[in-house]
Amino acid sequence: MKNKKAALIILAAVLLVAVLVGIIIAATSSEKGPERLASPKNVRMEGTVLFWNAVENATEYVVCIENEERRTARLQYGLASLTEPGTYTIAVYAVGDGEAYLNSDPVEISYTVKNGGTNISNKEDVFDNKQPTEGLTYTLLEDSTG
Repeated sequence: MKNKKAALIILAAVLLVAVLVGIIIAATSSEKGPERLASPKNVRMEGTVLFWNAVENATEYVVCIENEERRTARLQYGLASLTEPGTYTIAVYAVGDGEAYLNSDPVEISYTVKNGGTNISNKEDVFDNKQPTEGLTYTLLEDSTG
């Protein structure tokens, strides 16, 4: 009888330890899932070139011009090819690896070309207090500083 009681106590202790080990393993190995990258910061125009700061862990960047995506590994994208007068919506976002990092939210600007880029605008540059280049104005539509 004593041996049965001791065996049951040992069995209960072993089961309790196994359950506790399982809980610890489950708690420490739970995956959080991929993290969303930060949005590009300091998005600005210098002449006809769109610039932004690097985003940690980004593999590349996508510049969307009127819903057409263009990929680049650089921290700039030239817009000199936009010569048709009008206002263009331009967005830039950081691309993640798809496993540990998801793409960032985009930062959008409005980019206006006046008379084929020949008019001068006197509006102050909202990004770095410089006067904009001839015929081109832009406005930050969304600031993703979080």
